[in-house]
Amino acid sequence: MIIFISGGVRSGKSRGAENMVQTFCTKRAVYIATSRQTDKEMQKRIQLHQKERQAANTPWVTIEQSVNLQQILPNLQSDDAILLDCVTNWLANELFLTERRWQTKEGKQAVFLHMIETLDKLFAQSQTVVLVSNELFEAGVLEEPTYSYMKMLGKLHQYIVEKADVAICVEAGIYRFKKGKECVDI
Repeated sequence: MIIFISGGVRSGKSRGAENMVQTFCTKRAVYIATSRQTDKEMQKRIQLHQKERQAANTPWVTIEQSVNLQQILPNLQSDDAILLDCVTNWLANELFLTERRWQTKEGKQAVFLHMIETLDKLFAQSQTVVLVSNELFEAGVLEEPTYSYMKMLGKLHQYIVEKADVAICVEAGIYRFKKGKECVDI
């Protein structure tokens, strides 16, 4: 089962995703954290998510990996229920952290293909994958490099939703199913 959850910042995406993973978890829940602690606010948000997972009845394993997610695939088991939080940060990290790949068409294409390849491997080896991402498309067209980033994120979202069994958009804690409502019960 592949579930894609998108929405605005602080809309309730991560909490809903964690609940879904716990619903599908048979042995181990794996949280793949792509965020980096860049400031005090991010540090507080990360700590809040960690506390929520610790309080849950589900045994969570957290893997912090901001780039090159293919490196962690051998650590995952086929019966893991996986939460990848979040695609938005992962793309930003891949595109802007390691090199200035956003500056060339070839660089952007290499990042996109690498991420698609990683997702395909993750989907093939795991029974349950829940992916969280942010909706960033209401501000209009922006200048580079933001424009390239948003365009790539849109393409990633389309790819993931095509593969997903369920696609949900969250607004203020309200779940709007875009695909596969019959597959899950929230």
